Formats: sequence, C-alpha cells, structure tokens
Amino acid sequence: MKKSLFLCLICSTFVLSTGALAISSSANSTNKMNPAVGFNTLFLFQNSKKNTSNDGFGLQEAELILSSDVDAYWRAFTTLSIANDGSGGFTFGPEVAFIESLMIPNLTVKLGRFYTAWGKENPTHTHALAFMNKSYLLQRSLGEDGYSDYGFDLSTLLPFSWFSELKVQLLQGNNPDIFSTNSDNHKLAYLARLDNLWELSDSSTIELGMSDLFYRGHTGNSSLQTKSDLYNIDLTFKWRPVRKSLYHSFKWSTEYTNKRVAGALNQKFEGVSTYIQQQLTQRIYIGYRYEYIGKDKYANVSKERVHMANLAFRYSEFSVMRLQYEDVDDGSSTNERKVSFQFNYSIGAHPAHNY
Repeated sequence: MKKSLFLCLICSTFVLSTGALAISSSANSTNKMNPAVGFNTLFLFQNSKKNTSNDGFGLQEAELILSSDVDAYWRAFTTLSIANDGSGGFTFGPEVAFIESLMIPNLTVKLGRFYTAWGKENPTHTHALAFMNKSYLLQRSLGEDGYSDYGFDLSTLLPFSWFSELKVQLLQGNNPDIFSTNSDNHKLAYLARLDNLWELSDSSTIELGMSDLFYRGHTGNSSLQTKSDLYNIDLTFKWRPVRKSLYHSFKWSTEYTNKRVAGALNQKFEGVSTYIQQQLTQRIYIGYRYEYIGKDKYANVSKERVHMANLAFRYSEFSVMRLQYEDVDDGSSTNERKVSFQFNYSIGAHPAHNY
C-alpha cells in the first residue's frame, strides 16, 4: 500500500511538472511573438541669446518604440515620434518602420523606413546622442533631424580578420535638404558604407567608417539635372578599462563631410565635427564638441564655428539629466549663445544602442 501511494505521488509530481513546463514554454513562445514596447521622452529647457522662439520649458521629443519577431525569418521595428517642429507645434509620424531578415546566410536585408547608414551620428536616435541634438554639421548636411527614408538595405560582413561590414542602400530620396522636392520619383538615391572596427586591446577599440550618398535625376519634367554627392569619413576611438569599467570610460569621435549639390539646390561646402566624452564616476560624464563648417559657395552662407560643452548625470540606463552650453559663431556680429537643460527618461523595453 505504501509503495503504491509512493508511486502515485511520483507520477502525480511528474505530470504536474511536465504540465507546468509546457505552460511555461507556451507562455515564453507567446511573449516572444508579442511586441516589446518602450517609450522615451525628452523634456527640455533652454535660454538663447539670439533665437529665443523656443526658449523656456517644452517637449523636445517623445518616441513610442515597438519591436518583435514576425516569424522565424523576419523581425520588425517601429518608432513613432512626436517632435517639436520649432514653431510651437508638433509633428507626428513614423521615424522608422522596417523589417529585418533573420535567416539569410551571410546577409542581412532591411526593408521599410530607416535611418540611413551615412556617417556615425545619423543612424543614432536623439535620446542616445552624446549631446542634446545632432551636430550642426549634420544638420547643415542632411537636415535638422538627420536623414531617414524609405528604401532597401543590404549588409554583409567581409571575410577579414577584423570586423568589416559593407552596406548598400537604395533610397527613395525624400529629403528637401539633399534633393529637390520635385525630383523624379523614378530616380533613386544610392548609399554605400564601409565600416571597420579593430580591437587595440582588451580595453580599447578604433572604428573607421566611409560613406557615400549620391543621386542623379531631373527636377520635375524639366531638363534641369539634379546632382547630389555627399561624402563622409568618421573615426571613433573608445576606451573602457576591464577593471572598474562601471566607473571610467573615454570616447573620441570625429566626422568629416563634403557636400556637393547642383541643380534645383545649389550647395557646396565641407566641414568637420569632433567631440570627446569622459566618464568621471559611475554616473557623471563631461563632454566637449568643436565644429568647423566652411562657407557655402552657392547659398551665400557664412562659415560656422561651434563650441559645445555638457555635463551629464546618469541615474541609470533609463534616465539621464544634462546641462549644456553652446557658442555658435556664424559670421554675424553677435554669436549665438545657448544654455539648455534636458531630462531624458525611458520606460518599458529598452533596445540596445549601436556600438
């Protein structure tokens, strides 16, 4: 009798355990197919000397971030953005919305709307930047918010002993800062990027990237040809010690840009943007950026020099406070000087940022 009772108890325990594992496995499978949801908000206060239209407290940007596996072959990413349009109102729309392949050997395919792979800074979302906004050089080159577009992306790792990635993108060409607003929709823009990264030691890496964006087309039905050529070289050095990696790090990043646009838009200039970021303690970071942008030979825009410094306090990876000072010399009689305070927080899923 005791043996029978003991055997029944063992069988019951086995059945219950198997059932619990099956339910847990089913739940994990279901959760994996549900979208991971995150939300990021940037609150901003600023005080400017010249352009005071956006001074005071306000919402800089808010993003709703969704990501999930579609099936075994594709993964989907969507970011819906609410951003200050600079005139007291807000814009709303998809910042990115694309699918990315999971199972194609040696290749990654991306289709939809995404930040183009031009330079190091452009693919970075605002909340992940080292400073409060994208650099003045990038804004002059691609627009205030950078360049995201609809298109097709193909990337592959090259067979070298170091990390070397080649990206080729076909883009619709929807950017009035690069292409004419009336450009031929049947003419696509093309972008190629080669990214190389070397490990100098267990604590440091150096990354070299080269990007080329070009377009050939016509303005509307006219014979006026539009030509756009934008070149970019970026160099990034990172150091984080193996010991005490939570407390110290250093980053230096530089980008050189050469922009040539002829036809409906006439722009011709080059410039450089460089910055350093030093981690002093577990939560305190300081940064300094310098930019030089040459005079636009077509648009009669003077050369610019930018000095920018900031102090950041990172409570965690989900919340950061920043204090920033900017001094912009655009060739006018008075420099633009601006002091800004930003509070950056995220809730929900927090996707990893690019290295």
